[in-house]
Amino acid sequence: PESAESLLRSAINSDTVLYNIFTASLSDLSNALRLSGALCEAESAAHHALVSAGGKPWNPISEMDSLHQLGLALAARGRGDESTVAFRRGLII
Repeated sequence: PESAESLLRSAINSDTVLYNIFTASLSDLSNALRLSGALCEAESAAHHALVSAGGKPWNPISEMDSLHQLGLALAARGRGDESTVAFRRGLII
């Protein structure tokens, strides 16, 4: 996970032109951080991905993925009620 984390951070920090790639990179970063035990950072990356994807009519899959990653990060931090809300919001999309 550590090498994946550094690669994903590089992709985010570069001049990423395609908006969907940026959002997907944040979601992937959240996943890598969660798996490596960096739970607060994973939650933060998932929140950023959600803000990036949120409400864009051309981007419902990215929004759903961001909510999924957020739900996983919240669950890993022991915040079950908030996690459930994130998962349910993702199902509505």
